[in-house]
Amino acid sequence: MRGAENELGLNMNRESLTKFWPLIYSIVQEFWSITESHIEDAAVRNDIPIELYLYSELGLDTFSLANFQKRDPFTNPEQFEKVFVRLNVKGWIEPMLDGSYQVTEKAREAVRHVMQAGDAQLMDFHSMPEADLKQLEILLKQIVAESKVTPEPPEKWAILKRFRVADEYDPLIVKIREYLLDLFAYRDDSHLSASRPHFNQAGIVWMVLGALWNRDAVTAKQMAEKMTSEQLTNEYFYTPWSVLMQNEIDELYDLLTKLRDELNVYRKSR
Repeated sequence: MRGAENELGLNMNRESLTKFWPLIYSIVQEFWSITESHIEDAAVRNDIPIELYLYSELGLDTFSLANFQKRDPFTNPEQFEKVFVRLNVKGWIEPMLDGSYQVTEKAREAVRHVMQAGDAQLMDFHSMPEADLKQLEILLKQIVAESKVTPEPPEKWAILKRFRVADEYDPLIVKIREYLLDLFAYRDDSHLSASRPHFNQAGIVWMVLGALWNRDAVTAKQMAEKMTSEQLTNEYFYTPWSVLMQNEIDELYDLLTKLRDELNVYRKSR
């Protein structure tokens, strides 16, 4: 009953939830600023292709053009094909009869190693009370769990396929980072499901670029019509948040804001 009782209020206040995505994205960027260079260094030191780490968000079970383009539909397929060939030659992936590639356990262990080199940079983060971090983890965990079981759409691909490293024994800050990346993936699922009907027209970006190329006018009305794809993204993305009560949503925003600010200070102090 709790979720059902809260859903009406959530629908009425869905617009107010839109402030969460920019905040989440800014926190993910703070994490990347702290960890990415160390991940890249670890990859170079251990002769591990950085593409394996980059592709971990696309899943590390099998590689295929079809699957990669589910989350990255606008990248030139030839780019993936060239990398597949190189990874195959080095023994990181193995070709299968259906044209896809099986990712080896050696590759998965390599990615775990470089990602842990990044997570190690978070171990000195003690700017937030443990109780605050624990409550933030609990709230994020509920949203992520609900996102995985909420009826489609959106198609649940990125949130289920991405390669996760953190486990129950990791520090809270590492688990929080992982949950935020889960939501980052679900945002992609939501956006791609919402915008897929526009793929043939390539959405608002290609409409605007095409108009500029042809020196045609683009009206505000035309842009607004295209932006209803973004409204649908928000509808998909925030539907699972009905698992939280309004006071928990308010608390979540406060905790995320505090985390962003403290990570910013921590990054600058290093």
